Amino acid sequence: MEVDIPDVIDSVHMDPVDLVRVLGIYLDNAIEACLETERPFLGFHLGRVEEGIVFLLSNPFVDRGLSLGQMCKKDVSTKGEGRGIGLCNVEEILNRYDNVYHETRMEEGLFIQQVQIF
Repeated sequence: MEVDIPDVIDSVHMDPVDLVRVLGIYLDNAIEACLETERPFLGFHLGRVEEGIVFLLSNPFVDRGLSLGQMCKKDVSTKGEGRGIGLCNVEEILNRYDNVYHETRMEEGLFIQQVQIF
């Protein structure tokens, strides 16, 4: 795991419970996904941008053929029944905030979650 926090973050314009839920879901998913790969790795960056903060979480993953749109739907999971609510919950939480931009992408074998809070 690589953690990069180059800046002092003294405030975040988001409910702390919502922030912790989002980070918890992202981290839990990233840990599970990277442990399925030959070279597990987890990268976390938290820093300042413009008038807010950004956090990036990246990990390798095994491509199971699900699109990003499918992954965020409730009850969609490659890990069995009773799963598939985490990313859906994240979408619901983050969509309540006008000051939050979030993006999920897959690039070069990495799954990347980016959240900017202004």
